[in-house]
Amino acid sequence: VYFELSGKSEKFKAEGIAGGFVTCIVACADIRTAIDVAENALIEDGYDVVDIDKSFRYDPDEWKHDEVIQGLVRQTSSDGQLRYTALDVRGH
Repeated sequence: VYFELSGKSEKFKAEGIAGGFVTCIVACADIRTAIDVAENALIEDGYDVVDIDKSFRYDPDEWKHDEVIQGLVRQTSSDGQLRYTALDVRGH
């Protein structure tokens, strides 16, 4: 699930970051549940969600050249724990 995060996020305010983007890898049976689980985790971690950019089921063929995503998916598949990609932050 891809999220846009606000500069109002607790973790961004201290550093003067204007906002950012993050992808959440969630092990769920359906996309709606994955969105809810990921959004709640972000809020609990102090992020202010602006928008859900997109969400989809993982297709290994589409990600065969992205070792970071593959690794996160393997870890999440193994233990069921939600994972975030590195934050892509914007401006100060």
